[in-house]
Amino acid sequence: MTIILQHEVDVTPGSSTQWLKSRGMSYKICKLYKNDPLPELTDFNNLIICGGSMNVDQEEKHSWMKKEKKLIFAAIAEGKMVLGLCLGSQLIAEALGAQVSRMNYSEVGWQKMQITPNEFAGTGALTLPVFQWHSYGFSQVPGAKNFAGNQAWPHQAYTFNKNVVAFQFHPETTMAWAIECAEDKSLPKGEFCQTASQIKEQLAFQEPMQEWFFKILDHFFSSRS
Repeated sequence: MTIILQHEVDVTPGSSTQWLKSRGMSYKICKLYKNDPLPELTDFNNLIICGGSMNVDQEEKHSWMKKEKKLIFAAIAEGKMVLGLCLGSQLIAEALGAQVSRMNYSEVGWQKMQITPNEFAGTGALTLPVFQWHSYGFSQVPGAKNFAGNQAWPHQAYTFNKNVVAFQFHPETTMAWAIECAEDKSLPKGEFCQTASQIKEQLAFQEPMQEWFFKILDHFFSSRS
């Protein structure tokens, strides 16, 4: 069983559920924004942690966050397969001892990422445009292997042991969600932020990003012995 931790109604698991369905894998979404109870460790083998507009330092504002952090740490320690997406990657990074802090700028839209070979990617080094929306970043995660970075932030994806893979960006982005983001009135501006028109003009980047993401999911979840 795969448990998905969803933090906000409009930040969904995206194409992750499409992949799960296509591989015949059962899953359940725990909607933390609706105060769904967090699962027990015995309830799942795989854990997917979605993104969200909140930050890791907002435990007082979000009553479930402290318990979620404890669950993430315990799941990793128990050898569960753990996948982090944007905020999810930051929560995992903090659980593993990295510093998560506000950047001096935001990174939004389709941004080029330098991908290095890793055990789950199934590809060599490449430059891949991926979808971004974040203003926090994490330092080097102790014991983890980075496999993505760019000019804006060097630590953008990492693996830990054989049971964690996490992305600062949003590889789960669907075309529909990218359009929603482009039309968001709070769309940030800055050196590493695209405009609404730029995001929409470059929607063709979604397909190769999803293909790459699905390859990683195939390698990652099939690696369980």
